[in-house]
Amino acid sequence: MSGRVGTSSASIRVSIQFPPAEAYEDTDTLVLSVGAHFIDVRFKAVSSDHTGTERELDWAFMGQKTQLDEQTFAWSHDLDSRGFEGIDQGYCTPLPHGNELEQGMMVNPTDPGGPPVPYKEVWRSLPIEPMPEIGSFIAR
Repeated sequence: MSGRVGTSSASIRVSIQFPPAEAYEDTDTLVLSVGAHFIDVRFKAVSSDHTGTERELDWAFMGQKTQLDEQTFAWSHDLDSRGFEGIDQGYCTPLPHGNELEQGMMVNPTDPGGPPVPYKEVWRSLPIEPMPEIGSFIAR
């Protein structure tokens, strides 16, 4: 898989959807994973007219991805910029062109006190290359 080196991976989010609303993407989201550990960083997307140079952090969290069954996963939020304490659980299925569909139940970030609701996220793996000279990898 192009987005993996050993147990390391890098991916970006293509879209999020809380049905029946349409899918959208209002952040630039990058997830870096090593083994079961991950960090998920989301900056508010740059406006189409590219005004302003400051990037505003929307959300950042890190934790562990746990496999619950063949396709179902849970993501802990051990450290979370929003203090999120809800459910983050879903199942993943491959899509054409190498993307992955994650769907499940979580609290809608626009309604932090609300109940978990169905969601769909589309993820794309980034090509990464090992850099053994520094014991790391680079995402392109």
